[in-house]
Amino acid sequence: VEFPETILLVQVGDFFEAWGSDAVMLVQWSGLRPMARRPRAGFPATAAGLQQVLDALTSQGLSAAIFVQTGPPGTTNQPRSLRQVVTPGMPTYLHGHELGKSNETTFSEGRPYVALRLGADGILFAEMRPFRREISFRAGVTPEAVEALLLDGQGIAEPILVASSNGAASEVRKWTWMPKHKKFLPLPDDVSDTQFLDTCCRTLCTMLHQDTSPSFQRIRLESHGALQPLTMATAANLGVLPRKGVPSLVDVMLDNDASAASRRLVRRWLLAPRGPESVKALRTLIKTMSEDRTLTLPPLTKGPSVGQAVAYLTARTAKQRLLRDIRHCVQQVHELLSTQRYGSLLPPLLVLTSAEIGG
Repeated sequence: VEFPETILLVQVGDFFEAWGSDAVMLVQWSGLRPMARRPRAGFPATAAGLQQVLDALTSQGLSAAIFVQTGPPGTTNQPRSLRQVVTPGMPTYLHGHELGKSNETTFSEGRPYVALRLGADGILFAEMRPFRREISFRAGVTPEAVEALLLDGQGIAEPILVASSNGAASEVRKWTWMPKHKKFLPLPDDVSDTQFLDTCCRTLCTMLHQDTSPSFQRIRLESHGALQPLTMATAANLGVLPRKGVPSLVDVMLDNDASAASRRLVRRWLLAPRGPESVKALRTLIKTMSEDRTLTLPPLTKGPSVGQAVAYLTARTAKQRLLRDIRHCVQQVHELLSTQRYGSLLPPLLVLTSAEIGG
């Protein structure tokens, strides 16, 4: 009752099963058939089958608590334990190896969780990514900019965490565009930004039944000297956010063969402008590469995402292939940094990288 959006999936022998209203939701959103015309549904306990069901549930904004058997195989009255809570913000089950062959290449990082703290100088807007164990934040944001930031990308995972200090609860309830599922954190009015961010991380770990260690890395996005993020109306009129009849500004700026990562970066910069240091670094990088057309960065083999690497290493379920891919990626970056030919590109690249990952 307390978590109506969460379904319990319990391993019973060679199957995962759900009962009652959980079974109804499982049938409705996963395409499964009820068992014997009863409020009961299930599917074979395989890594691929479980992830397929979880993908269907999380795509609809639902979560699932996975309980697995922990006793010797083949015995009755098996003890069970909660292995993982899978949510739209953590949609990948990290313990598939226990159920047979698991494919790490299907990893999905999911949507970010959002936290807000209202203050006299604007809103502290934070995004938490539990798989990465990081929280990025920007201070002094307007309510109109928050509305636009919430619409960026593939959406957010709910609930939104909101500090209830300084009369924030009544103010937030006035915002008609605010998602309905919110969790208010009872904090004193004089709480610091650091204390607020730490409280958000601890609260999220409790919600997801995760350990608070390792701690979340805090990444402060540039706000000093930077322009305010675009409002939703402005972003839609310019084509930064989708709007019928308005061409995509990102498509106009980039070539047709530009990578998806390049498109995300440009859209993110247009929606939430960076500070003067990052802008100067990007201008320097573009100018240097324009003056010497032969100076192009070598293609790097695509390695695992930060979220994928941190998630599997933290869960201690990383396979040899993942470790090998991480090593290969590090070797390529080290070789790039050590090559004298690219010396003029490294200072602006490092400035941009530092701004993006909080280095």
